[in-house]
Order: sequence, then structure tokens, then C-alpha cells
Amino acid sequence: MYLSSTPIRVLVVQQINRAYRVPLLKRLSEQPDIKLTMIHGTNPPVQAGDAGISIATDPLPFSTISGPISGIRWNGREVLWFGLALKTIKREFFDIVITDHYTRLLSIWPMQTIQHQRNAGFILWGIGFHQHPTPWIDKIRSLMVKRTDALLLYSEKESKRYQEMGVPREKCFVTQNTVDIEGIDAGVASATNARIQECRQEVGSVEGPLLMHIGRLAKNKRLDLLLCALPNLQKKWPKIQLALIGEGPELEALHKLAHELSVSGIVHFLGPITDHKLLAPWILSSDLIVAPAQIGLLAPMSLAYGKTLVISDVSEHHGPEVQACIPGQTGMNYKYEDVENLACVINDLLADPEKCQRFAEAGSIRVRELMCPERMLDGFLAAIRYVHNMRCSR
Repeated sequence: MYLSSTPIRVLVVQQINRAYRVPLLKRLSEQPDIKLTMIHGTNPPVQAGDAGISIATDPLPFSTISGPISGIRWNGREVLWFGLALKTIKREFFDIVITDHYTRLLSIWPMQTIQHQRNAGFILWGIGFHQHPTPWIDKIRSLMVKRTDALLLYSEKESKRYQEMGVPREKCFVTQNTVDIEGIDAGVASATNARIQECRQEVGSVEGPLLMHIGRLAKNKRLDLLLCALPNLQKKWPKIQLALIGEGPELEALHKLAHELSVSGIVHFLGPITDHKLLAPWILSSDLIVAPAQIGLLAPMSLAYGKTLVISDVSEHHGPEVQACIPGQTGMNYKYEDVENLACVINDLLADPEKCQRFAEAGSIRVRELMCPERMLDGFLAAIRYVHNMRCSR
């Protein structure tokens, strides 16, 4: 095996500077055999899953470059071109480039070409598959992967899927996507009991239970199901309240539905809150976190906050981050689109605080063991050293 006597020059390319990835990148930059540079876009997120994600603004302990990403609409989809990243790669030599695995980022193709011409490495990082794939996008993705030296994937499920497509197992590395656990812990430490009580008072939940959802107000979240369950829940919990943290295209429709169901007085739209020091007292004030349909980073975030989670039983709807959840241990599943069952599951958990506490403690332990930055770092280092050694041995 080739061992480098000089640091491996690594460039990480991201569409946005996601705050939850900062702890991982800091640890990567601290490795004695890694010299890290990051370049990221300054545009608002274009991927729905990134909407509402906290953007890192504090100075970072490694070289950082930022600039706009251009985009155009083509065939109903937005395609992107990160010219600054391409210019940076042309100007400066990097042993390895790691970029978001996003088929619409067309500048990936010339980045790959430059790296290969220099006998340098290229790694794609991300979930790797769209929730609703289409054949022609899958063909593009397959070609992109063939030109890639390694894949950094969010779970073993994605790794096995690529292996079934013919990608060698040794090229697939798992680094579970997770949230900024350090930021969450700092937010929890700063949340006073007085502020937590203030949050409950602001939504009229001093005497009744408080349900919560955090994330984009989009159709795939099916928050209409949660609103429809409220009249049933009110029968047992007359003073129940629901707080929705986030923004999105379904805001107006949800307001209208709440009015039609006569629950508008107990549904509180709090808007987007991404700073953990502001978000922590709100989450800590809740009794349950409920995700009626698609769930991604909300899964590890809820568990890291020590909250019991209710999610749907259709695993195909969820992002790979749902692996943090174990039904009956960290929360409960309900039968998807069955509003009565959703209300029943919520009722049972609200009526059994001791069970909720057990679930919350188990979830907090699990997410810290399975999806901590240290585990993510192991996957990164394995992929980087695999690619570097392979290239240097040629």
C-alpha cells in the first residue's frame, strides 16, 4: 500500500455550506495527512430537501472558497453549473475532489475529466438515488458513477443498490448522513426552563400536550394527515396544540385545511427556525414529534434532542436517515394515510409518558452511536485513502 509522505490535498465541493456538516469537515481538516479546502455555492438551496437547512456562517479552520452557482430551467428541471469550482480545480492541483452527488450539477463532468487527466481522484458524496427515479436520470447517474473512483453513501442500502448495478464493492463507502449533534447539544445546554415554558405559553400549551413537526411544508410531508387527526385527538386531549416549524409551498393550503377542520386555533405556524439555540427550547417544549410521511434529517435530529418520534410505516417514503429509528424502541410507526390509526398511536404515547421517556433515551443513545461525526469521518478517511493509494500505485 502506498503511504503519502505529504498531506493529501482534498477539495470538498458543496452546493451550500450546510451547518450540520461542519463538525465532520473540521475533524477531516484535523487529520495530519489531509490538507482540506472547501468550495461552496452562495445561492439559496435548489433541492427541496435542503430548504430550511441551517447555513454555516462562522469562520472555519481550513481554506474556504465561495461563490454563486448558475442555473437554468431545462425540460422542467433546474440544471446547475458551478463555474468557480471548475476554475479552482483547473488552477490548483488536488489529489482528490469530493462533490455532492447531484446529477443536475453539470460541472461535475468536466471536473471528473480534469482529475482523471491528472491521475487524481474523484469521489461522489450523497444519497445517490432520487426518491422517484426516472430511467433517463438513472442512465446519467450510471455514467457519472462509472467515471468516479469511489462513492460516499448514506447507508448500506444505497451501497448494496449500487453493487447490484455493477459497481465494485470496494468503491462503495458508507458515511451515514446526520445532523449537527454538537450544535444540538449546545442548543439544549443554552435552553432555560423559563424559555421552554415561554414557548409552551406562546402556543397555548401550558395545560395540554404539544405536538410538533419541523421541516419543509411540502406535499410529500403529508401534514394534512396530521391536521385531520387533530379533531379525533381533541376528544381525549381538549387542550392539545400543534406547532409547525418551517416554510414551504403548502403553507396556504394547510391554513385553509385547518380552518375547514375548525382547528385553526390550535395549529401554530411558527415559520423557519434553523439556529439550534433558537430551535432547542421549542423542540424541548414538545411532547411528541410527528412526521406523517417523508422524513429525512428530522429523524436523527428528533432523537438527538431526546424526543419520541411518530413516523409512517412506508419505508420507501423515507430518506436513509430513518435508519436512526427503530419502531417500538425509539418511537412508533403508524399505518400510512390511516388518520384514525395516526391519532390512536399519538393517543397511546401521550397517555404513557414513561414509554415516551424510554423511547427518547434509547433514540438519543442510538443516534449518537450510529450517526456521530466520528463514524462519518471513518467512512471519509477510508474512501480518501483508498482512492489516493489506488491512484498513486499506478
